[in-house]
Amino acid sequence: MIDRFFGLLLPSFKSKIKEKKLALVFAQGAPKDSFKDYISATEKMLSFLKFNVTDILVASDSGDYGSAEGKTDLMAEAFKIGASLLD
Repeated sequence: MIDRFFGLLLPSFKSKIKEKKLALVFAQGAPKDSFKDYISATEKMLSFLKFNVTDILVASDSGDYGSAEGKTDLMAEAFKIGASLLD
């Protein structure tokens, strides 16, 4: 995926970014661990680019529109993660 982020790299292949906080949120219809390899690769790639991945939230079994609304624990975690990015 690095080729899609070439604009964020210097000619020396170091990041132009001066470290930014970032939370990853994945909504998927599949069970929680179904895409763990992809999620891990995404985190590593963004960390390489100097994004500080502070949290990863996986909303599994969320294939239908509005399916997250009834998951109070998920919504509370999402709010907490969002608030932490403001610190």
